[in-house]
Amino acid sequence: MTNPYSRSRRDEVYRKAFRRVVTGLVAIVLIGVFLLWRIDNDRVDLLRFRLVDSLVPFIEFGLKPGEYLRQGIGIIRHVAQARRNAEELALARRDLEQLREVIRVLRHENSSLKKLVDLVDVPDETSISAPVLADTSSPFRNSLLIGIGSENRVEPGWPVTDGDGVVGRIADVSRTVARVILLTDSSSRIPIKILPSGTRGLVVGDHTSQPLVQLLERVGRANPGDRVVTTGEGGVFPPNYLVGTLAFSPSGRVRVLPSADFRDLIHLKVVRYRPRVFESTEPRLLTREDR
Repeated sequence: MTNPYSRSRRDEVYRKAFRRVVTGLVAIVLIGVFLLWRIDNDRVDLLRFRLVDSLVPFIEFGLKPGEYLRQGIGIIRHVAQARRNAEELALARRDLEQLREVIRVLRHENSSLKKLVDLVDVPDETSISAPVLADTSSPFRNSLLIGIGSENRVEPGWPVTDGDGVVGRIADVSRTVARVILLTDSSSRIPIKILPSGTRGLVVGDHTSQPLVQLLERVGRANPGDRVVTTGEGGVFPPNYLVGTLAFSPSGRVRVLPSADFRDLIHLKVVRYRPRVFESTEPRLLTREDR
């Protein structure tokens, strides 16, 4: 007759052994994924792209519950805010016509100011919205993966914005995924001008949150807080896209504070941009003696 005690003990030994095997396999997989993602090699990059391509449907499916949850939280917040403001809105109804007139005047002034400082918006019909899938930055590269690719007719070199300012450009494209090189990457070079002075220069990434500005003209004409926009030279970025505002580091180096919020990139706009003429110029940067 079988001893129930010995059977239960044997089952417990089997369960412990199974847990150890599963834990070991999971640890091996996680270590392998970590090493695969950190190796900076062209062949490994291709392998990563193929792996991400195969996982994109599952990633998108996994992101949907979070998106629904985010929308639900937003709706709850809006409802709570609407209840708190109901009394104030009732009192403000008599001033509605006056507010409409103020809004009309402000819109007109805003349009005039944009023309004055030579800034442009990104029209929806010239851009494609794309979700951010992963931050693929490493000590040697600042980049992102976004959820559109060649099946959306995305091409390398197209500029990318977050609606507030320039984020970077498309570097590589697979069928469903594209890699964006950020303007903070050391390989990024963006011809810019500083408004209102019109001083020209280059925004050069150096893996910091505030890229360097290499001026092509005398620094005395530029001031902290001035707007920095693209010039369109070089044929990569369209002209007059906002990059950020000018800043000076404690060491006196000229930098730009990006308008794009790199800490909270959820959706990006890929701009369909094919310049008619590609300019290839090598302007001379100012030396310290020139300044």
